[in-house]
Amino acid sequence: MSADSIDFFIHVGHQPPRLVEARDDDLLEAVLWREGVALDADVHMIVGADDEEEGVDAEPLAPGLTVGGAGLKRHGHLHCQRCRRIQVSVNYQSRTEQETFSPTAPIRRVRRWAQKIFGLTGPAAGDFVLQLCGSDVDAGLQQRLAEFVRDHTCSACFDFSKEVTPQG
Repeated sequence: MSADSIDFFIHVGHQPPRLVEARDDDLLEAVLWREGVALDADVHMIVGADDEEEGVDAEPLAPGLTVGGAGLKRHGHLHCQRCRRIQVSVNYQSRTEQETFSPTAPIRRVRRWAQKIFGLTGPAAGDFVLQLCGSDVDAGLQQRLAEFVRDHTCSACFDFSKEVTPQG
């Protein structure tokens, strides 16, 4: 990496994030084009930090900004998403609860909300994981909510289940 450039992560839809390098004065659209990310009128660019409260009030960026003008820092995160908000459904026992989150929200934040809404407290609350509805695929706490949205639905569904720990 050269002295006048920074590296940051690009998140596109449900793809894993990728690390890119750009100069502070590069246009975001040019960086994305170089990386093969197609932008259209339905895609929103959102800058986020790498912390668990990310995306709480994130607003989409205006077109024509540079990397520096967008506020991207070393190892920062640029999210390119079609959904400004994601409707999340969580099933637990015979109940289903819904809430709306930013696409940049980490699964940790969704799990914390589910623990609260379903009244799970204390050490036992940590034994529960979010799994994609109807599957045994666990959503990792560091993963972003947008990684679980398919087909431009702007929604995601999880089952709140007790984590199965193999006994050896």
